[in-house]
Amino acid sequence: MWNWTAKPSDCVFLDFETQSLVNIRKDGGRKYVHDPSTRISLTGLMHEDRRTMWVQPGTTPEGIKAPDGWELHLDKAPPNWLLNAISQGATLCAHNALEFDEPVWRKCIGIDAKWVDCMPFCRAAGLPGSLDKACQALFSRSKHQAYGLLNMLCTAKVSGGSVQYPMATVAAWNAFIEYCCVDVKLLSQLYGLVYQFAEPEVLEVHQKISERGIPIDTALAGRLVLLQEELAKKRAEEFSAATYYEIDSFDVRSVKKVKDWLSGLGVRLPLDKDDKPTLDKKELN
Repeated sequence: MWNWTAKPSDCVFLDFETQSLVNIRKDGGRKYVHDPSTRISLTGLMHEDRRTMWVQPGTTPEGIKAPDGWELHLDKAPPNWLLNAISQGATLCAHNALEFDEPVWRKCIGIDAKWVDCMPFCRAAGLPGSLDKACQALFSRSKHQAYGLLNMLCTAKVSGGSVQYPMATVAAWNAFIEYCCVDVKLLSQLYGLVYQFAEPEVLEVHQKISERGIPIDTALAGRLVLLQEELAKKRAEEFSAATYYEIDSFDVRSVKKVKDWLSGLGVRLPLDKDDKPTLDKKELN
């Protein structure tokens, strides 16, 4: 159930950190969420004066701790205060909840709850959809520097025929926990400013379309892909021929090789704002 008119005081703000074999950037949120290897490791939670770092047992090493002002809940079951808040009508709020957090909750937690997504409110307010970029625009601050830990602590691998999840050091996990907590705090601040731009009717239609999907002529789409590949191959061969085959047709997208080839002809390329040679279309024309 979605509550597109939720006020900040009605919300439990949360952020999931998950682990999976699937590359979410490459394969998309839905495939990521529903893959059997996907599991929750951390969940940052904020509601009124409660701040909890909920850690799934077995996903982190012993000795981890929550930042000052946050309590650590190391249990498979949700904190009791969260269950009470949901039963009393609180709305769970996350950034990109439509495509990620709500499906993760439904798959891994399975408790009925009301939801709201902060991302479309940001866009309605004229802000970037990204939590990081929206916070930079409003607060001149970005997400925690531990962002680089995402790849290390969220990417599972197959070893010996079974899924192996990353463990890493206590220090790495504590930094990652702090990153998650910062995300939740930034989300609560952001939602407090953008919820007034809500467009409930538009969001309800968007949600229905997202859940139902739209009809696609898959046969035509497949033929278009093949046509695009054929044309791309033809154009690459033409480009290679224009360079007297000094640039192979497989390398026509290599910016470095094209720059080197032009430089070898004595062509002085225009410079970009960083005073580096550029192949910008406008400049080349």
